Amino acid sequence: MTGARREPSPLVFVHVPRTGGITLASIIDRHYGHDRVFYVYAGSEGDTSAALRELEAMPEQARRQLAALHGHHRFGIHRGYFESARYVTLFREPVDRLVSYYHYVLENPEHYLHRTVVGSRMKLVDFVSGGLSIELDNGQTRQISGRPGVAMGGCGPDMLAEAKANLDEHFEVFGLTECFAKSIVLMK
Repeated sequence: MTGARREPSPLVFVHVPRTGGITLASIIDRHYGHDRVFYVYAGSEGDTSAALRELEAMPEQARRQLAALHGHHRFGIHRGYFESARYVTLFREPVDRLVSYYHYVLENPEHYLHRTVVGSRMKLVDFVSGGLSIELDNGQTRQISGRPGVAMGGCGPDMLAEAKANLDEHFEVFGLTECFAKSIVLMK
């Protein structure tokens, strides 16, 4: 049977902040080539809306040439842009991830939370519990569930179940920051 050549599904790396994702992203860039990777990272507004507008505006032919996408986006980004996708991600022990995130915000003036945290001399406990950002409220589950618009504190058992189902059904592999080298070998 002959037919139209089907374009391969892009690799989509859901980069959960502070999980070792920059290292994995650089491996993806080297493997696929910088010009065949699309980046979905937060802009000055603290969200990925500008990058998503750019992806939306990209001609279909150019999108078909993409081998990979990575960024701080939720699961499901392929919908509306690609017929299918091959997902991967990294997870990190949640407390360690939030501690790392707090120190990252303190040390990076470009981060959208930096002025708030430094200006108020915010302690770690207040950073984690203060409702500053949805990212700090079960961020890993939120990203993998793919469910938008869930209010602070609204990430419950059903959302966790949805994230687990997405991992089972849509992710080729996921790794752990604490086992980074082994995770990269699995992804290979």
